[in-house]
Amino acid sequence: MSFQFSLQKVLEMKEHEKMEAQVDYQSAVGKFEVVATELYHTLKKKEDLLLTYE
Repeated sequence: MSFQFSLQKVLEMKEHEKMEAQVDYQSAVGKFEVVATELYHTLKKKEDLLLTYE
């Protein structure tokens, strides 16, 4: 019985680590999307300005 209990603790710990990793990943993806969108708009604005002055 104690063997199953110790394995259960390991399983719960690994599941917790997995959930933390998923949360961190989603946070990183969200931040990347914000920065990438900002970069896209900045480059689009630059392109429009260059076309205006040609």
